[in-house]
Amino acid sequence: MDRVGQIHNLSVLFSVIFILLAVLAMYTTIRKIIDQQQHDMATLQSLGYSNVILSIYYSMYGLFVGIIGAIAGILSASLLSNFVMQSQKPMFSLSDW
Repeated sequence: MDRVGQIHNLSVLFSVIFILLAVLAMYTTIRKIIDQQQHDMATLQSLGYSNVILSIYYSMYGLFVGIIGAIAGILSASLLSNFVMQSQKPMFSLSDW
């Protein structure tokens, strides 16, 4: 039973690491998009768009990517968890997983 607990703890650790990597990737990608569009943002500001409107507009990039990543993670998490548990099952003789 201790080994099963260790496997569970490792899966939680890897999940946290993958989430942090995903957040870092999203942050750097969005930051790069915004840096590349500085000229466009300055043009929109000169046309009268406020910083709030522009912040909301560019925040949608991160929200869109985050939602897609969350949906993909939710859909694939159960499949990957079941695969890992099934691969570990022959090593243990437990009545209930």
